[in-house]
Amino acid sequence: MRLFISRAALCVSIIFLLGGGVYASIDFTITLNESLLGPAIDFYDITDTQNQIKENPENLLNNNDKVIPYGLTLANTIGYPNGKSIIPNFECGMAVGAGVYQYDRYKSFENFSENEDDLEVPGAGANAAVHFGFGLSGDTDISFKLFINQGMYKPDKNINKESDVHKYDFTLDETNLVSFGVKGRYNLVSEKKIIPFLFSFGGVTAGVALDYQHGRVTSTGTYQDTRMTTFTGVDAVSGESFNETVNVETTVNGKADFEWNIISVTPEIMVYSDFFYFLTLYTGPAVSLNAGSANFSMSASGVLKNLTPVYGDENSILVVAEEGSTVATGVLRANEPFSVPLAVPLWKAGVEINILAFKIQAEGAAVLTSPTKSFTAQLGIRVQF
Repeated sequence: MRLFISRAALCVSIIFLLGGGVYASIDFTITLNESLLGPAIDFYDITDTQNQIKENPENLLNNNDKVIPYGLTLANTIGYPNGKSIIPNFECGMAVGAGVYQYDRYKSFENFSENEDDLEVPGAGANAAVHFGFGLSGDTDISFKLFINQGMYKPDKNINKESDVHKYDFTLDETNLVSFGVKGRYNLVSEKKIIPFLFSFGGVTAGVALDYQHGRVTSTGTYQDTRMTTFTGVDAVSGESFNETVNVETTVNGKADFEWNIISVTPEIMVYSDFFYFLTLYTGPAVSLNAGSANFSMSASGVLKNLTPVYGDENSILVVAEEGSTVATGVLRANEPFSVPLAVPLWKAGVEINILAFKIQAEGAAVLTSPTKSFTAQLGIRVQF
């Protein structure tokens, strides 16, 4: 599970570093190094050059801006599996899990060099919580969950993707997460024994959960772009204007801060069945109704270096900038919101193994709009009296 969370967080950190939004836009500004190139050499079209360099990360944002919030929202709803149809007196335990939206999009990311102009990543989020609950009456119970991680979990991996034109190198520096919630349940239909000691109808329970998650992610990284760029100049000998094509490498280093707050209200109806004494199965529909906000801020700076010489004449005799010179500097900025999905329909299913007072749980949910590609999964252990 730790490895899965690390991979998911690092994958998502690419989006965090570059920003995200419904119509994501990156501002990249180039400043020519006039002390090196002088007044006679300039970009042929500096606006076009700026747009070309930022095009790939902008495409990355616009291809994924609706997916990332889904993973975070799904993770917000987990942390206390359903277990038995009703809590008789008291229960406590812990659970850990993850939410993934459109899982198959990782294939695009794995084959970066083939898909760099149309790159996709899955939405992913993780949650872990301690939980406890107690019965309020014979047919009503309530449970609470809590998870606080203030810098305790720091993935020790970075992610590196590159092609002939683009390169991304990112590290997730720190994750801070607070998650808590409360779930109330009412037993609509009571348990009924069908075959003694073999099979029982476990009952039907309606519930509603109120969950809140606050998260903050900081990350650092490098974006590199290499392309042939056209410069224009005035020939130092003839005084005539000329164009020359130079191979330019842009390297931008940035640090980002991404923060989100999500509130989810999730009504559900679960049907339970008990086999022998030790096995409980349950399933049923649910829908997560969500509200919240997310804000990303980032400022990055870098340099543009020529990989081939820049000449001051059209006959390529007079060298103005040797190979590897800083011909310009660049500043990249983004400040974009994420949109939290308003409603996520789910179908849940789970199993609980009962060993006296100890319960081992596994629960999953499929997103009904993308059932084979989007899901939550969690494992838990608890004691119940």
